[in-house]
Amino acid sequence: MIELPNRYSPKKRLSTELMSRYVLSTPAKIDLQEIFDYSYERFGMVQSTRYYESLNARFYRLAEFPNSGINRDEIKEGLRSVVSGSHIILYRIKDDYVFVLRILHHSRDNLDTYRKEQISSIRHARIHSGLARSYAKMGVKELS
Repeated sequence: MIELPNRYSPKKRLSTELMSRYVLSTPAKIDLQEIFDYSYERFGMVQSTRYYESLNARFYRLAEFPNSGINRDEIKEGLRSVVSGSHIILYRIKDDYVFVLRILHHSRDNLDTYRKEQISSIRHARIHSGLARSYAKMGVKELS
């Protein structure tokens, strides 16, 4: 794993005001790091840094215009997506921020995989807890 230079670290680049406007889930943070690592190995530091910055710019725009993405209720209710370069950003609009769930390569297989992960999570909840309806009503089933 290649560490981002401090000047490109999300914590260093975000102002306090904007930090409260979008949040990356743990899987999204992993996706972002993997994208950077792959880009670094394949294209070098300059290009990987540019791409990383373009994804961060998209997060800022999503925070400003959260309804700009496409509604993806066919995958999961409340899910939205927006394209950034070769990737699809999956997110939800919360009361006072945008919650970025995943950053996936644009291939259709990744969206199908995301849908299957969600179905598998629901089945798992039904089998092991018997409280799937309660979870859905409370909105507990989030990727973190």
